[in-house]
Amino acid sequence: MSASYKMETGSRYLVRYGEDKETEGIYNGLTVLGSETAMVFETEGRIRFIRIGCIESIDVMESVPAEEEPKDARFRPSVYYG
Repeated sequence: MSASYKMETGSRYLVRYGEDKETEGIYNGLTVLGSETAMVFETEGRIRFIRIGCIESIDVMESVPAEEEPKDARFRPSVYYG
């Protein structure tokens, strides 16, 4: 399969993580918590950080239109591990 998938900032997702925990919220991006990467979601007026290693599944509930690729192909947003 040649399709590529990407989590879009502003889209709504249902995330299952940990032992039977669920969060539904708007994806705001990635951050670093100590030495681990976490996904950031806005949920009912709160900001929630979920460590990537704890995530079991992610369902797309509502998508926003994908943004155009940057004109400079060398630009790739990423998380720095240093």
